[in-house]
Order: sequence, then structure tokens, then C-alpha cells
Amino acid sequence: MVHEAGGSPALRVVGQRDWFCLFQMKVLIPSALLSYTASSTVDASGATVAAVLDALETRFTGIRFRMIDEQGAIRRHIRIFVNGTQVPDIAHPLKSSDEIVIVQALSGG
Repeated sequence: MVHEAGGSPALRVVGQRDWFCLFQMKVLIPSALLSYTASSTVDASGATVAAVLDALETRFTGIRFRMIDEQGAIRRHIRIFVNGTQVPDIAHPLKSSDEIVIVQALSGG
């Protein structure tokens, strides 16, 4: 419910984008990115993986660039899973009950 200028309540139609903003999804953060979040689990909302990453970027400046390259693709060393299934790109649609896990591959010699 939204209050109009005169103080009386007004009903507002909630669109799909607004609907997803009402629900917070659990996002598991890899240890290599904890310097951004200070927590291994954060909440975010969005209708797609891209929207969730944008929401994370708003709260944790710089985190998106560590996962997504300049062309908008998931970086080679990052895997993103939704409900245990790896997603191929950030356009993947989400439901309010989804859990997102971000995994960063370890490398070295």
C-alpha cells in the first residue's frame, strides 16, 4: 500500500520486477569474496541472476566485476549454481525460493 500526497492510502499494482524485490534469496559467497561481504551468506533479490548480482554490487561495491567480465559473461574461474544446478549465463530467471551459490575455482601450482 502506498500513501498519496493527501495522506490517504492508495493501492498500487505490483509488477513482476517489484514482486521479486519483496522476496530475499539466499546467496552463498565464496571465501575469496568475503573481503566484500564479510559474510558467507547474504540476501538479495532479483528476477534474474544478473539482477541479483546488480543488487549485490549496490551493497558491496566491486564484487560484480570479480565475477562478471566486461562483456557481461561469467568469468572462467567462477561458477554460479541455482538450486544446485550450474547456470550458463546471468540471464537465468529466478524464483523467490531459489538459493544461489557462487563458487570460485582454485588455481595455482
